[in-house]
Amino acid sequence: MVHIDNNDTESYYYDDEFGKKSSMYSVNIKDSLSHINQLIDMAEESKKKIVDLSKQLKKFRLRMLGLIAIVYIGMGFFAAYINEQFGSLTNYRPSLYTIVSLIITVCILAISLYVFSKQRSDIRKRIAVERYILKDILSIVFDIRKILDLSDPTGSLWIEFKIVDMRLKRLDFY
Repeated sequence: MVHIDNNDTESYYYDDEFGKKSSMYSVNIKDSLSHINQLIDMAEESKKKIVDLSKQLKKFRLRMLGLIAIVYIGMGFFAAYINEQFGSLTNYRPSLYTIVSLIITVCILAISLYVFSKQRSDIRKRIAVERYILKDILSIVFDIRKILDLSDPTGSLWIEFKIVDMRLKRLDFY
């Protein structure tokens, strides 16, 4: 069984006798502000995750750049060793040790690049998900805030509105 409430919404917010705003109106604003504060907490947490994941992605880039530099330098030393031992690279007949060490070096580099690309794509997906969540949270906050802008807050409600505005500015919402 469905219950349908046919009461006017104006009688919910206004007293019928004097036309003043009821205390229920301020309670609803306080509840809405507490919900906004919870949503802002979630948004701040999501933004922190995005920053942490971006830092992690930067560390992976630096590690991979270091690995590529070490392999490049190692290959240079390897080529210099071959050139010194055998006079020129054209007369060189590689030994089994040389071939195996070259294959191991190339395999390590290929595996490292593959692992790096997988980790990078995973981090990018997580960043995209967190950005989507942050966008949804902030759109909900914006909708609630737009509704609450219609009210005329006074006293402590005005201070709470200003605190919410400052927290939203810190999230680059405005």
